Amino acid sequence: MKRFFLLMLLLCLLPLTALAGDPTVHCFAVNPKGDTVPVYQKASTRSAKVGDFYVHQPMYWDCWEDDDADGWVKLTEPDAGYIQTKYLAELQYETRDPNKGQDRLPLVIAGDDIPLLSRKSTKAKTQFTLPKGMELLVLGDCGDMYFVAYRYKYAATRFDEMDGFVRKDDVLATGETHSLFSGDIQGQKVSLFPAEGITGTPVYDSFARDRAGISHAGTITLLQDLGEWSITEWNIVESRFLKEDGDHSMPTAYTRTSDDSSRLLRRFGPEKSTRYNGKYFSGVPVVILAQSGDYTQVALSGTSTTAWFDTDFLTDQQTDRTVHALVPQGATAAIAEMFSSRTLKSLTLSPGTELTLIGSRGKDMLFISKGAEYRISLEDVMPIDNSGVLEAKTTTRLKMHSTITEGVKDDITLIPKGKKVTVLLHGDEYSKIEFGGKIGYVMTKYLKF
Repeated sequence: MKRFFLLMLLLCLLPLTALAGDPTVHCFAVNPKGDTVPVYQKASTRSAKVGDFYVHQPMYWDCWEDDDADGWVKLTEPDAGYIQTKYLAELQYETRDPNKGQDRLPLVIAGDDIPLLSRKSTKAKTQFTLPKGMELLVLGDCGDMYFVAYRYKYAATRFDEMDGFVRKDDVLATGETHSLFSGDIQGQKVSLFPAEGITGTPVYDSFARDRAGISHAGTITLLQDLGEWSITEWNIVESRFLKEDGDHSMPTAYTRTSDDSSRLLRRFGPEKSTRYNGKYFSGVPVVILAQSGDYTQVALSGTSTTAWFDTDFLTDQQTDRTVHALVPQGATAAIAEMFSSRTLKSLTLSPGTELTLIGSRGKDMLFISKGAEYRISLEDVMPIDNSGVLEAKTTTRLKMHSTITEGVKDDITLIPKGKKVTVLLHGDEYSKIEFGGKIGYVMTKYLKF
């Protein structure tokens, strides 16, 4: 009887064990008998053959969606069809043997500006346009299309977000091949000039300007000059930033909220579901880096701090809702690192220092100084000339704290529901208010503006 119950318990736990792992299986193609592996339209060798893919390249499939019990899996990358699991091995780059299988793969070039497709179909989504003259590494032969990688020279073993399908008619054969295992980066050392308005240069993961970052490198390795674009050792950059006398300017804009009490969420990515890290006021100057769907990636003007904002809340017109504040007693501000509250660098502010606040995060207010975004405690600043001051009502019986500093004695004042209060500084987690002749701090979520 004990054995029966143990067996039943194990059977119940098996599905949970499977779900606990990574749903995506990472493999690479192997074939001891040849340089390619076949991919089929359906999970059968009798179905139409999609194409032949060279060995050693990474392949992925979703184990939650597609069980390999029958010896077949549907590839999720590349999104091409079905492959027999006997041609897949666990993805461990350090254990690959370059002496087995195809080591050198064919090179082709884009004959014109051509679409890079997400799957093997002329109706597939165009990921972005590849510039004329772009060198492409052929990873698979798919009838009238090639499966290619476009950033192979410095990341030969990493094709994620770097591959797709191109029509054979759109590319030209070079007769050359490139080794997956050379690891050598052959290129010219060039200078990278910073863009005006940001402390760095915008660099991209693709030619679509939909994923951007900031490079602080003084010199980089240029792999290929494609006219408007250049491929470097790590990124793709507009060629104008490689010329000292080139145009280094970037489009500028200002944040814009619907009213004085609204705040603009600063997100980590270009989706509404992406978590945010701070809220911005109107009138904050930004430099536009990239766009993706309904969102725009920006850098705070004069800094390399980047964020994603809803495009509808950006404008080319300055607003008059700027929040000015004073540091009455002097204070210490810290670099506002986006992913944590650690103090990386401090800034000492003398009594009477005036600041232009750009937003808030947690218990802090945000401002720009000396090419960086800083955070300062809500307790250390006061508005100047009613700048940013608002009226609100409490939505519940509320505690007004005399301090939000941990470890300091806190005198609490109770405020009844529905009472009007003067909001001196509208913060993210807490706001500084005035009520009954006292100044204190309440949680912002319990205020109705």
